[in-house]
Amino acid sequence: MTLFDPTEARHFCGAFANSRGQSEGEAEVFLRQFGIGRQISEGTSVFDEVRDCLLRDAERLLFLGLSNYRRAFDLLLPSACGWAQVTLYYSGYFAASALLAMFGARTYWRRPYPLAIQVDTGRPGSQVLKVVNTRPMSTYRGSHQRFWDLFYASVSTLVPSIDPPLRIAVTPVSNNPTWLIEERNAVNYESRIWYQAMEDFQVSFRRSNLRSSLPGALSTQFEITEGLLRVSCGFGRTLGLTSDALMNVLPEAARSVRIRSLIYDASSATLGNQARRRGLIL
Repeated sequence: MTLFDPTEARHFCGAFANSRGQSEGEAEVFLRQFGIGRQISEGTSVFDEVRDCLLRDAERLLFLGLSNYRRAFDLLLPSACGWAQVTLYYSGYFAASALLAMFGARTYWRRPYPLAIQVDTGRPGSQVLKVVNTRPMSTYRGSHQRFWDLFYASVSTLVPSIDPPLRIAVTPVSNNPTWLIEERNAVNYESRIWYQAMEDFQVSFRRSNLRSSLPGALSTQFEITEGLLRVSCGFGRTLGLTSDALMNVLPEAARSVRIRSLIYDASSATLGNQARRRGLIL
């Protein structure tokens, strides 16, 4: 997929038009009205709606990515470390999706085709988005496999604008673009792998040295997720990402205040002692 460069993306992200109607809804649903070859030019109401939809989607996805990242820390215990990895996977997936949206791209399905909206012309004031069929762009059939394959190919143009220590987050693990989803599927669906992850976690994990004591795939997923969030949030700030997606949550507060209040500062209810034990122990 073709993306804006950072200067073009700054123009795109800073021109939220506050459109109403379908563009306020789910991006996947909204974009299905556009078929292969459709061009959408800046200066039209349709362009405003598509841009607003992508910017709202980016803000929501970043919020969800940060929320899942925070939640993963609560799952760092032997019996739930597999869920920590799955949660971190989705955090990274949301961050990667938000990054694409800020730079003018979004994958979606319009049966029978896997489509994407991408940049056709990036010049500020004359920007054009175009809908393309992604099937020729990737040989992978799974939706998440295809997403990561397209993601890594697309963001390669942004690498020079990313701090060197964070470039690992936008580079395929072991040169395999589907590594993240393969490892998520393994721990999510294969009980023996989950059990092995629990064994490894018990041996290596140390609360006092969290980041360097996580075992195997969990450690790699954690590093990639933190990197993707740092890259995406960093671009969100420098590009001036603006929308009304989070306005109904603490409406009088700044976005940073909402995130700190609802994700980092909020205290979780201690409900573990309310779990039924009688009859639920082998």
